[in-house]
Amino acid sequence: MKKIILSLLTITAVSALAFTATRAYFSDTEEVLGNTIGTSYLEINWDGNRSIWGNSMYFPVELAPGENTSWEDSNGTPHDQRMKIEFAPGSMIPDHFEIQFSTSNFRDGLVDGHGSASNKSQYTKVIEVTSLYNHTDGWTWHGLLSQVDDSKDGNVGFVSLYDLERSLIDNVTVGTNLNSIGFVMKMDESAGNKFQGDSLDLDVTIGAAQAPGQSVL
Repeated sequence: MKKIILSLLTITAVSALAFTATRAYFSDTEEVLGNTIGTSYLEINWDGNRSIWGNSMYFPVELAPGENTSWEDSNGTPHDQRMKIEFAPGSMIPDHFEIQFSTSNFRDGLVDGHGSASNKSQYTKVIEVTSLYNHTDGWTWHGLLSQVDDSKDGNVGFVSLYDLERSLIDNVTVGTNLNSIGFVMKMDESAGNKFQGDSLDLDVTIGAAQAPGQSVL
């Protein structure tokens, strides 16, 4: 019985091979080549000219109590401090911006014989941020001042530079063709002689995020 079974199996296998050998169907292949997968990039730049269609960043500025960082052009027209953000050629458009303000290089005016001893924390607490916003396509205005935590300096209701540099400005709207960030800061009227001759550098870092909810700064 075992031999019969093996014989049948052998015949079946040979029949299957013979069946396959008698078929010669047409066939063809086609290759689609050169389908490159690359990585896009996201790159932003400050325009570098401190300008945006006639307006600009205008530093250094000198403040006295009650004065602000606005500046006047040759026609006497006042302008906010405003910076234009550009996309590098070929860059993708980000989902949102993040903005971080910081200060550095504080110099006490007392060194030059002005005012009295002060420090950076005291100085930034008497500089009020009165306006903070960004513009996008069509000069659409977006207010950003509400994102500043005005309790950082212990003076709720007064948004100071001290507060600003301790607050991250997040989810800033992005335009396709226009992105500018503007602000106005003012020295509080109560600052007094203590701060005569003081100075510092205001630094701005802008992050561009690809996806919603992404943190950059």
